[in-house]
Amino acid sequence: MIEVNARVNFKNKGSLYKPPISGMNCSFSVDSDLIMCQVFSKNTDSKFEFGKEYNVLLKLPYGEKYVDKIITGYSFTLNMGEREFATGIICLCPDQTSEPRNH
Repeated sequence: MIEVNARVNFKNKGSLYKPPISGMNCSFSVDSDLIMCQVFSKNTDSKFEFGKEYNVLLKLPYGEKYVDKIITGYSFTLNMGEREFATGIICLCPDQTSEPRNH
């Protein structure tokens, strides 16, 4: 598993039936694959609003396979099934001083 910080923009309401929430499970796009992902708010937000950008922590249980690709500046999408509901970029947020961490 790897954990990375990211800036994520949740698309308009049409992309999901309910607002996204901290702790949700979804898919992360990497190298033409979709891998399992959990999204956690970096602040006190428990729900994310559509059309806004957030600092988040992404937990990628199978991310170690792609650790050479999931680096600072990597652009990605988050999906629920085939439905894309967010776009984002891997970043070094103020509390992170190194590249993605393996667990």
